[in-house]
Amino acid sequence: ARKTRVLAAIEDGSLAKSGVTRLDLSGCDLARLPEKIGALTSLEFLNLGDNPLSSLPESFDGLVNLRVLFFLRCEFVAVPVVLGRMKSLFMLSFKANRVRDVPEGCLPPSLGWLILSDNEIEKLPACIGECVGIRKLLLAGNKLTNAGLPDGMKNLRQLELLRIADNELTSVPEWLPPPPPPP
Repeated sequence: ARKTRVLAAIEDGSLAKSGVTRLDLSGCDLARLPEKIGALTSLEFLNLGDNPLSSLPESFDGLVNLRVLFFLRCEFVAVPVVLGRMKSLFMLSFKANRVRDVPEGCLPPSLGWLILSDNEIEKLPACIGECVGIRKLLLAGNKLTNAGLPDGMKNLRQLELLRIADNELTSVPEWLPPPPPPP
């Protein structure tokens, strides 16, 4: 019932007119989003976790104020390129999907948190090096190799937390600063 009401409100434009800033559609059994989702221009937080989603409509970049976006346990195999056009996006999570492909241009430079843990990612795109304000980068539980980490990651100087356990790395990436000396 909730799913039906919310989708109807997106379709008829009433949700966009309401100025809604937060929307939690987790666990609503959504296989696709309506094109009109892009009209929710006031939206700042959107949780779409636990849905069988595997793609986003091209209108998704109409969510011009969206800062936080969660896709926990969905069915994505690729990070949608439309996300790279979202200039306000700060926190993005695709934790525990089936992501294998993180295409060039899919990561907006505005990102501060990127959560890609528990997927099947072997390599990251060079554009991750343009996310210079990124502070938290969670990549554990993938299939990343040293060759799959672009040299541009040395530009991530604001990085406070990097989780890369449970991957296929053979050495510590050269771009990581050395650990602080013991006290």
